[in-house]
Amino acid sequence: MVVVPRVNVASLLVVTLMGNMEYATSVLRSLLFRLMEKAVSTKHPQLMLRRTESVVEKMLSNWMALSMYHYLKDRAGQSIFVLFKAIKYQVEKGPVDSLTHDARYSLSEERLLREQIDHSFVVSSSTLSIFRS
Repeated sequence: MVVVPRVNVASLLVVTLMGNMEYATSVLRSLLFRLMEKAVSTKHPQLMLRRTESVVEKMLSNWMALSMYHYLKDRAGQSIFVLFKAIKYQVEKGPVDSLTHDARYSLSEERLLREQIDHSFVVSSSTLSIFRS
């Protein structure tokens, strides 16, 4: 089965079970036990939850998102948003490549502008006129 249909099947299963989270948890628990038994018998059991390729792994991520929703919405959401805005502000403080989106002050080493770049800011303004006949 291709990954996209698996993701869709997992999402649909979680949506149908979302009205009864206790049952969804027990179903997910038994499926995860089967996945663990299967992973232990392979050469690399440590890769079990790395790629989210199976329906069970995607169900787990959907279940976690549903389980954490109220906590994130009521308690942690504002703090996470403020952290996001602060990080975004810091990244955009320095030059950002408009094509690759690599930044001088990036959190990701892969997206880091390594060379020193002389930069200047460009401000553009435009006027949009809409004529109706």
